[in-house]
Amino acid sequence: MEKWLVGGFCVLKVDTLNKHEISVDHKSALGTNNLQSRQLIQNAVAKHNDKNETSIVSAMKIVYTNAKENIATRKFSVIKNLCLELGCDVLSNLNVDSHTNYESYDSVRDMEEAISSIIKSNIVNKIKESRWFSIIIGESTDVSAQQCLAIYVKIVNKGKLYTHFLSLEALSDCDALSIYGTVKKIFERCDVDLNKLASLGTDGAKVMTGIRKGVKSLVKEDFPHSMAIHCVAHRLALAASHAAERCSYLLKYQGILSSIFSYFERSPKNSNFLKTTQNMLDTSQHKFVQFLSTRWLSLGNSVSACNSNWQALVKILIEDKRPIAQGILKQVTSHSFLYTSTFMEDIMFLINQLCLIFQKRNIDKCTSKHTNLSRIFKGIKKRNRDCADGLHGVCSKITNWVRVPRKSH
Repeated sequence: MEKWLVGGFCVLKVDTLNKHEISVDHKSALGTNNLQSRQLIQNAVAKHNDKNETSIVSAMKIVYTNAKENIATRKFSVIKNLCLELGCDVLSNLNVDSHTNYESYDSVRDMEEAISSIIKSNIVNKIKESRWFSIIIGESTDVSAQQCLAIYVKIVNKGKLYTHFLSLEALSDCDALSIYGTVKKIFERCDVDLNKLASLGTDGAKVMTGIRKGVKSLVKEDFPHSMAIHCVAHRLALAASHAAERCSYLLKYQGILSSIFSYFERSPKNSNFLKTTQNMLDTSQHKFVQFLSTRWLSLGNSVSACNSNWQALVKILIEDKRPIAQGILKQVTSHSFLYTSTFMEDIMFLINQLCLIFQKRNIDKCTSKHTNLSRIFKGIKKRNRDCADGLHGVCSKITNWVRVPRKSH
C-alpha cells in the first residue's frame, strides 16, 4: 500500500504526485469512480427511456383501439385527455412542452402506420407459411368517387381457417386488366408466390366473372389449377331478385313498401302520429324500414316492420283524407297485400337467416352442418308447396340458384 494512501505526507512534492498518478491504486480508484458515474448516467437514461416507452406504448394502444372501433383519428387527443383525467399518469410524459404532445394528426398517423405495418407483416408471413391460400376481391367506390379494390386472403394455419384483410388499393380503371394487375402488384410487393393461389372469390359482375375478358379468365390463364368462385351471398341475392321477377305483384309490392316508408320519412308530423298511435294501441315501437335492392336484409326487415305496424298504419291512413294516404290505404288493405305480407315475412325470415350464415367470416362444411342449412332449405321448400299459384315457384327458384353452382370456365 502506498504511503500516499496510508500515512500521508508532510511535504507535497511534484514527483510524489507523478508517482501516485501512475500507480495501480490510483488507476483502480479512477476506474471505479468513472464506472459509478457512467452507471448512474445509464440508470437515469434507462429510467427515462422506460417512462417514454411506456407512454408511447400506451398512446399506441389508444390509437389501435380507436382504429378497431372505427373512431376518427382526430379523437385521439380527446381519449388521451380523458385517460389523464381518470388517473393514467403515464400518458403525461407525452407532454414534452407546450408545443410537443404527440396529439397532432401527423403523430397519430405515424403510430397508425407503424401498427399497420406490423399487422400486415404478420399476415404476409402467415400467407408465406401456408401451403395454399385463396383471395376474395371486390371493387367499390369511396365517398370521393375514387374506385378502390378490397382484397382479403383465406389461409389454413394449424388446421384452422382464417380470413384476413390484406389491402385496399386505388384503381386507375375498373376493367379486368387493371383489377388483375393491381392484385399481382400487391402480392409482388409482399413477396408472395401467386402459384400458391388455390381459388378466387368475387361477386357476379361481368368484369369479374366474364368468360373471355373477366378477372376470373385472366387468373385461370396464369394459374390453371386455381378455382373461381361466385360469392354465395351474392348468388342468394340474385336468386331472390330473379325469383321475384316471376311474380309481377311482388314488384308492385316492393313499390308499396317504398311508398309507406316515404309517407312517414318525409313528414315529421306523420312520424309523430305513428308513435302516438302505437302508444294508444299498445303496440311495438317499430319504425318503417326502407327497402333497398343493394342491401340484402332490407326487404325482410321492411316486411317485418310493415306487418308489426299494420294496425297503426291503417288507423293513420283512415284519418288522413289526402289522396296519397287513401291510395296507400286501398293497397295495404287488399287481400293480395295481406297475403303477400304474411308469405314474405315467413320466407324472408329464412332467407335472411341463410344470408347471415353465408356472410360468416370462416364458413366451411362443418359450419354449414352446425347451422342447419338443410333445415332452412326444407323450410323454404315447404313455403313453396303451401303458397298460392301466383307465388308458386318463387321458393324453388331460390333454392335451385343457391344450391346448384354454375360451372366455372
